[in-house]
Amino acid sequence: MNEIAELAEITKNKTVLYVEDDKDIRLNVTELLSNLFKEVSSAVDGLEGLNHYKNNSFDYLITDIKMPKMNGVTMIEEILKINPNQLIVITTAHDEDDYLEKFKSMGVNHVLQKPITFDSLLNTLKEIVS
Repeated sequence: MNEIAELAEITKNKTVLYVEDDKDIRLNVTELLSNLFKEVSSAVDGLEGLNHYKNNSFDYLITDIKMPKMNGVTMIEEILKINPNQLIVITTAHDEDDYLEKFKSMGVNHVLQKPITFDSLLNTLKEIVS
């Protein structure tokens, strides 16, 4: 069985919330995720993402950081108050150690560097689902 099929077998009954303000990125990544997960919800900013989260439960959260209305850091802080064990992947163009350390100390499980490629997304998902 190939890696994608193995990953899909693990995630086929899982849900994910994807939060990204860039429309093209959001649509493309949501399409990729929908091939792997039972349910994919998406939001355009942290405020909408937090509202989705309050009304549903998700196995995974994948979010951008810099967004209008509410940034990803604030949204994550609020989500972790609701569920301190939430599995979280941050997508960011920043690779400075200060940012990465802050994210890790918040309880973020993985940081995915932008631009997101199919392979980088798959590799990240393999790491967090195992």
